[in-house]
Amino acid sequence: MTVVTALTTSAGSMWPSCVSPSSTSRHPAAAGEASRTPESEVAPVISQHALAPVNHLSPLASRPHPHASTSSPLEHGAAHRSSFSLPRADTSPGSYMSMSPGNSVPASPASAGGGARRSSHVAQRSVFGFIVGHHYTRIDDGPPLISVAPSSLSATTGALVRHPLVIVLVTCSVSLFFLSNSVASLWNGLSDSQCNYRNGSNIDVFQDYNISAPDGSAIATFIGRGATLTNFYVKDKNGHFRDVVLGYDGRRKYLTDPEYAYYGAVVGRYANRIKNATFSIPPLRHLDEPLPPGMTVYKVAANEQKGNTALHGGKWGYSRAGWSLIKHEADRITFGLRDRGAEGFPGTVHVLASYTLGPDAVWTTRLSGQVKAGKATPMMMSSHVYWNLDGYGYDTSGAVGKTTSKGALDHVLKIKSSSYVSTDEILVPSGPITRIASNASPLDFRKARIIGSRFSRTDGLCGGDCTGYDTCFIYDQRVPREPVMELISPGSGISLSVRTNQPAVQVYTCNHQGSTPRKHSHGGPDAGFYEKHSCVVLEQQGRIGAIREPEWGEDQIYTPTRAHDWWSEYSFSTV
Repeated sequence: MTVVTALTTSAGSMWPSCVSPSSTSRHPAAAGEASRTPESEVAPVISQHALAPVNHLSPLASRPHPHASTSSPLEHGAAHRSSFSLPRADTSPGSYMSMSPGNSVPASPASAGGGARRSSHVAQRSVFGFIVGHHYTRIDDGPPLISVAPSSLSATTGALVRHPLVIVLVTCSVSLFFLSNSVASLWNGLSDSQCNYRNGSNIDVFQDYNISAPDGSAIATFIGRGATLTNFYVKDKNGHFRDVVLGYDGRRKYLTDPEYAYYGAVVGRYANRIKNATFSIPPLRHLDEPLPPGMTVYKVAANEQKGNTALHGGKWGYSRAGWSLIKHEADRITFGLRDRGAEGFPGTVHVLASYTLGPDAVWTTRLSGQVKAGKATPMMMSSHVYWNLDGYGYDTSGAVGKTTSKGALDHVLKIKSSSYVSTDEILVPSGPITRIASNASPLDFRKARIIGSRFSRTDGLCGGDCTGYDTCFIYDQRVPREPVMELISPGSGISLSVRTNQPAVQVYTCNHQGSTPRKHSHGGPDAGFYEKHSCVVLEQQGRIGAIREPEWGEDQIYTPTRAHDWWSEYSFSTV
């Protein structure tokens, strides 16, 4: 048996980040104005590193979508289009950088009302190692999978750098990956004027990027930090747009809020919880017993239940990483990430997060993971969006007011599921897959019903001393031809149906919310905070904790010859 853990450190849980000493922080505020980030929001110093000569990326400009609705909440309803090549980053062992107090990442100010933005994105060196839990690692030194225009990168001398690429498209139920003839040749020294977070992102990870459906039926905003969805506008039964997802107006809060709840982010390398933050390859359930020869046990960064679980990939995971921008068009955007053994997981993984808005408000999300080097690894990614289809009673008509509804508890939910994963008081699997006993069970959503209708009987379904749902439902079908679940707000009339290639969904009813100020689109700041049980998270994913439950028969171990492919389609309509 081999046990893989890491050296204990006293550096704490905050991973380092960096900017040049002369830079300032500005990001779009709720009303479109730029504001300075207070020093209290800046990560503490861990280390500093000399910066390489500047290489600048070409400016990215907004271009209106030819079919965008003129009545969109963002006024222009479209994102700028970009396709560009990237500078190389330092790959020397141990290179890492940090932020000095008072300095932070600059972002281009937005025009009032969310109008078209034009920004000069300056690439940076920003090769991060970080000390976390028991492991010192470097998660990334730039975007791994790149679609580029071959002469778009200019250095400070004005010279153009060209990198011919070979593009390989794989369509048989696996991810779409872009391979260059020499990926390593794309990473050179990044700039000293903008240091993003943790993985050498080629963009300001707090900058907004908008996409819109070709018919103007939906508009979404993303940031590179966590490849995060920050706003999602669809029309209600009266034809008014409502923002149906939770988040922060101040984008840096996605990094600094101590109560951060994975709002809208990609979670990984392994979503949900790993018992004792420990797993083996091949998988075994009981790791406290004598193990057979050849077994490797891994200890990853624990971040919950006093070290008893690793939640959503560990202390930082993919949700707080600075993803790179791979491709951005009017109706779609792709972010990329290279994970080099972060949080103690084995192997190097290249990840893509691709988002597309189609006609009739159909949003497609695809998360692709490819093991590129080293050992086999567990992988289970998910999208962690907090939904309130009522938009907290606020729309863009101008005639808005505080909602009198009970939030998500008034939503109607239907799930094609006859079984679930039973869990203990710390929400790790406690036994075999359990059948839903009867139609009277609070877990029975096979027929559509109001989420709060049996809420008083949910004690323990979200852990010890908790009322609400935090439950993994197993779908009855695995073929994603038909919707497997539906969520409806009677107040707004907005309906959301989901198709997915995942076998399960984790339903979480915001049992611990209450300290996050509402966004402007939800009546904030005057309307106060996002209330407990006022939203619902629908995490399409594998069976939780299956890495410790081999008898379930779900293979969550991936290798260079087996890619991880996560796909979900969210269709919006009105009833």
